[in-house]
Amino acid sequence: MEVPLDCCDDHEQYRRDKVADIQGQDVIAATDALLELALNDPDRAFVEDLLVRVLEQPGAVDVRALAVTCLGHTARIHGAIGHHRVLPLLAGLRNDLDPDVACRVDDALGDIEMFAPPSSGSESG
Repeated sequence: MEVPLDCCDDHEQYRRDKVADIQGQDVIAATDALLELALNDPDRAFVEDLLVRVLEQPGAVDVRALAVTCLGHTARIHGAIGHHRVLPLLAGLRNDLDPDVACRVDDALGDIEMFAPPSSGSESG
């Protein structure tokens, strides 16, 4: 369900609620919240930081795997990504112990190369 962020009375509360869902025990709520933020939040830096934090911590495989995919979505939607932070993280995830996470890395890297290549000047952030 897409929720236009400008309709929310309190955008920060909306984000806090979504982050709480992501950190909670309900995997479906977590993946729904993660995807909703990745596809709809206009603040690339916030979304990217959230995705990186999800991937740097142990957690549900479905949530971590979706976070990899959402890094590709972020590059596609915003035309930018923090290459200095994201590319090494993704490279390391190629060897993730969970194949459901590792198998998504090449797709995310492909999206980054297609929509936010390092030569595009999108290295910020």
